[in-house]
Amino acid sequence: MENYLCKSINRYMRYKCKSIGMTQKRSSDNLYLNSSKIWFNLIERCMPLAIVSIVFMGLLLVGCGDSKDPLTPEERAWLKQHDGKIIINNDAGWPPIVDKDKDGKLFGIAMDYQRLIEKKLNFKFQLCKFDSWENNMKKFRAGEIDVHSNLHKNPKRTKYALFTKPYIEIPNAIIVRKKNKRVLTLEMMRGMKIAITNGYAIHDFIKNNYDYLDLKPFDDDINCLLETSTKTVDAAVVNLAVASFFIEKEGISNLRIAGNSEYKNALSFASRKDLPLLNRILEKGLDLITQAEKDAIYRNWISLGLEYKPFYKNRRFWIVSGSIFGVISAIIITILILNQGLKRQVKLRTEKLNSANVQLKNEIAERNKTEEELRNSQQFNETILNTSPDIIYIYDILERVNIYSNKGITRVLGYSTIEIKNMGDRMIQNLMHPDDFLTYINVTLPKYQFLTRQQISNYLFNPREKYLRINQLYLH
Repeated sequence: MENYLCKSINRYMRYKCKSIGMTQKRSSDNLYLNSSKIWFNLIERCMPLAIVSIVFMGLLLVGCGDSKDPLTPEERAWLKQHDGKIIINNDAGWPPIVDKDKDGKLFGIAMDYQRLIEKKLNFKFQLCKFDSWENNMKKFRAGEIDVHSNLHKNPKRTKYALFTKPYIEIPNAIIVRKKNKRVLTLEMMRGMKIAITNGYAIHDFIKNNYDYLDLKPFDDDINCLLETSTKTVDAAVVNLAVASFFIEKEGISNLRIAGNSEYKNALSFASRKDLPLLNRILEKGLDLITQAEKDAIYRNWISLGLEYKPFYKNRRFWIVSGSIFGVISAIIITILILNQGLKRQVKLRTEKLNSANVQLKNEIAERNKTEEELRNSQQFNETILNTSPDIIYIYDILERVNIYSNKGITRVLGYSTIEIKNMGDRMIQNLMHPDDFLTYINVTLPKYQFLTRQQISNYLFNPREKYLRINQLYLH
């Protein structure tokens, strides 16, 4: 701001000097007057800028002076008193969570979070003497170590430690050789030899929940991965960050992630149970770490190329799902098309049946009408035949049975039509005189065999009438 102000004054002075003609001779009074005007105009123009600068600097100073400490006075006083005296674990062998480089310097996810907490709260931990993870855990349980930077909370550990919320959750992945293309869960691994790191929380989890699995414990994660790579075992269940680190470091190119074990290493800062104030301080230190800083740590230590992807992010899943969906859609569309075709056929068949039904009804009505007309005609004909004074009958010569006779036979011979019918094949014999019947049998009847349809045969005989009133009948 000061540089900008000086530059503005210099530019303004050069401009004014040129405008009043410094090369011209003027009296000292005029020169003094012009100089006064220049400074007056300069102050007038620069005043707003100066006021803004003063206000800005004041606000900045006020803001710096009022910066709020995330810790309470009690917590800050305790932390100041124990600065550089809070003993924290110092172990390695679990990269990229925590390990040592060739110079003996600790590195890893836990160390990145540890250094950020120190920076955010402005204090330093004291590293204990380097030792194994198992020995450091013994010291932590005994109260010789105040803080452990990378512990997973479980019921057993809560008896002697207080835990912050997890600062990172890393799944334990199921690692197999690339030739095994299956997507696996722990339930699907029956009959497989599974490498697991002895004594780790994931080891206890699988033993307690999947006791039927064939577990092969090894001393560390790298051996689990190497045994899987060399086909000694079928699979390994290893922390994803650890698997990512060792696969890249050791150049193990024939392994891939086949699934998730559903168990995550939720790493927290654990502190002595008799120091709740320390636990609150660590919790607040973690809260000051931004999401961007957390993401940077994750990307730095965990290979996103190896990270397990849920099934819905797997390209093969969508290809298979899309194919299945396409087949099912094609089947449904085909069924709908066939259904529409069947509906059309049913509709056409129904229309044909309705048409045939209407036609049949018309034919039945027509037939009933014809039969009614026939019955009327038969009644009419029968009325005519019955009113005739002659005997009219139809006799089947071959079958020797009377087919029809009108009521004239009753009027003439005295026999009813029922009586005539009951005579059966003896009707001619009963109605003729015995002598005439012999002539009929021997002479007349044989002639009937040679008659054509248009010929008529006449025969005169003496009948046997019921009441003996007629002497002769003329039969033709």
